[in-house]
Amino acid sequence: MLKLNASAQSLARLDFSKTIKHDSDDEIGELSKSINQMSNNLEETLLQLKSANEKLQSDIEREREIEERRREYFSAASHELKSPITILKGQMEGMIHNIGPYQDRDHYLKKSLNTTEEMETLVQNMMQLSRFERDLLNQKQVEIDLVHVIQTTLHKLDYFREEKNMTTNVTLPDEQFVIGNEELVKRMLYSVIHNGYMYSPNGANLTVSMEDLGDEVIVTINNDGVTLSEEERDMIFKPFYRVEKSRNRHTGGSGIGLYLVSQMAKALDVRYDVSSSEHDVTFRFTFKNRE
Repeated sequence: MLKLNASAQSLARLDFSKTIKHDSDDEIGELSKSINQMSNNLEETLLQLKSANEKLQSDIEREREIEERRREYFSAASHELKSPITILKGQMEGMIHNIGPYQDRDHYLKKSLNTTEEMETLVQNMMQLSRFERDLLNQKQVEIDLVHVIQTTLHKLDYFREEKNMTTNVTLPDEQFVIGNEELVKRMLYSVIHNGYMYSPNGANLTVSMEDLGDEVIVTINNDGVTLSEEERDMIFKPFYRVEKSRNRHTGGSGIGLYLVSQMAKALDVRYDVSSSEHDVTFRFTFKNRE
């Protein structure tokens, strides 16, 4: 009875390390077996609850991160919309009241149409991000051949390389397996390499290399003939930031490409950074090696 009491007190403290050794076939023996079984069941149930709670906490944290990114994005989007709305409103009021140069309605109607098209593009980008976030939640990570992904991506971008008469130097092993999602990795690398071709001068060189560090694999993408200031390096992954000085979408892009790259990298648990010298820009992505 003392052993039964001690075991019950241990259970009350959620200590499942003590079992009752009583092999008799009487009532005390049956009670001992029942308490031991109850102890095992409680321990297993608590372990399951702990695991479920940890997963729930992880899911909540992930939702918080997504919500924070969404707030950041839509705050930037709201700021971006202010300018074209102000311009459009001013042009419309000028044409309605026949003020000064706005009397040339045909000229300013075309300008208003261009402004409207910019707003349409911005709204489409916002919808793209919404779809993209849903995709992130549904993507699973598996073992993928990173070499194959890079080679496929480079092949898709041959047109842009040829247009700029650029040289691509590729230093890759025959294969390299990492943990990731093939579709997201393709989209991420496509965006960075595409930028390398688009914003490098004609005849420039782009280099893609890989280094196996054991637990990690580093992919380096370097293009010469361009440079980034310290401020630009800090800002290029922000939504709607465009390095091109005029901040013109027709020449400087939409400003969400590298922002999406950063979100894909975070979803894949891939570290990323960018560095620059006076003559080149280098992006690095660090993947988890397969176990």
